[in-house]
Amino acid sequence: TVRNIMDPFTVIATMDSRAVASDGHRITDVAVDMGNLLLRLGLNDVLVVLEIFNKAVELMYATDDGAAPAAAPAAPVAPAVAVPAALARARSTSSSQAGTAVAAAGSAAQRIIKETMRVTVASLRAVIIRDTFGLPVYACSAKEFHVDMADWSVGLRVRSDVEVQASYFNRRNSHWEALVEPWRFALRVASGAAADSAQHVDVTASDRLLVNVSHALLEETLGLAAQWGAAVAERQQQQQLGAQAAGERMPYVLINRTGVDCHVWVDAAEGAGRGSGRIDTTPVLLSDGTSLPWRFEDWRQRREQLEGQAHHLGIQFANGQW
Repeated sequence: TVRNIMDPFTVIATMDSRAVASDGHRITDVAVDMGNLLLRLGLNDVLVVLEIFNKAVELMYATDDGAAPAAAPAAPVAPAVAVPAALARARSTSSSQAGTAVAAAGSAAQRIIKETMRVTVASLRAVIIRDTFGLPVYACSAKEFHVDMADWSVGLRVRSDVEVQASYFNRRNSHWEALVEPWRFALRVASGAAADSAQHVDVTASDRLLVNVSHALLEETLGLAAQWGAAVAERQQQQQLGAQAAGERMPYVLINRTGVDCHVWVDAAEGAGRGSGRIDTTPVLLSDGTSLPWRFEDWRQRREQLEGQAHHLGIQFANGQW
């Protein structure tokens, strides 16, 4: 089944790289403007992405090990030849001058590079979806923010100020409820030019972090954790996730205990997805004493619709009195 993980978005990138003839400096300036980003990730999607990433890293390290050059054969040792003292001093002076020139050239190469990059994101929203029912669970969003990077060839420096908020979907009332109130923080990352240099990451915030925890949130979190553990175990056994395909399980069950047969259907308003195939309004017979798995919307279309809305159930009893 094909599912969208990311909605279409626009990217505009510009790059200006030039050399200043007066002092030999090279300046590189990059600007990237990105539109609204919306990510929909189910547990199965996260597992697939992790598997691809781990496989890529494994292949990368395997390639590096295989491409290691073999030890070069030892060169034949030439017989020792006596060198006059004056000639040895001249060679030593020439070698020291050459080493000084190389060091000066290396330091000059580090001085002439100036690199800057700014990435602007209009908005970002990431939604975690529970694969069993195709309903959203968590959502994290950020308003427009910038990411500034500088001198990545010498020593990377990154800084950004982001305002984020998080919410969870309460299935009991089909509404989004606040999990993390709007919170602004600053991110700073700095690393040196040497391969073994330390990397510093600073996260600072002047606002208080407010987190709302409810019984519905804990219930959803525990259910999601159990599903994640089961999915990981089945992935490790190289089996398909779940006994059924994603989305085939119904989120509701209708039980008829009225004593008479009845027909049930989705009582959708005119134009509320009737013609798009998202909502099926065909009446279904529900006999007395039986149960019927039920859904109000097609799970493929429900995955694309993140906003909660009310649903109505139509009932017609077989005796015709109701």
